[in-house]
Amino acid sequence: NFLWASGRAADSEEALRGALQLDPKNVAANRALGVFLLATGRGAEAEPNFKAIADAAGSVDARLTLAQYYTALRRWDEARATLDDVAKQPEGFAVATVRLAGLDAVQGRSQEAQQRLETVLQQNPKDTSALLLKAALQRADRKRSAALETVK
Repeated sequence: NFLWASGRAADSEEALRGALQLDPKNVAANRALGVFLLATGRGAEAEPNFKAIADAAGSVDARLTLAQYYTALRRWDEARATLDDVAKQPEGFAVATVRLAGLDAVQGRSQEAQQRLETVLQQNPKDTSALLLKAALQRADRKRSAALETVK
């Protein structure tokens, strides 16, 4: 917000917290405070804000934002649980499954990541995110020809 951008971080935080006292479920205020806390190195304090966003909005995007928050803090189990829930919804299946594959890859579970990606690609062979991650995994496995073929 303007206060933060003008170097008045304490005033910015106070204003955001004040807005949330008036309307604790306000998605924009929760997002602003959550991002503020992350950016100021206080990410652990931001969890209630990202949970409030997910609860209030109830959308796939809001749940993905919560999963991204957990991922940023390397809270893998919470990120996985959130993504697993999103993947159960038809409109969230592909994006959540690709993100789960990304977590698998980061944690050295390349085989599991590839299996997840194949599940997505069976439903939509042109899913760009799945194809790009598949190619990246192939390249990491030194399968450059396969990676090039994947992104064609």
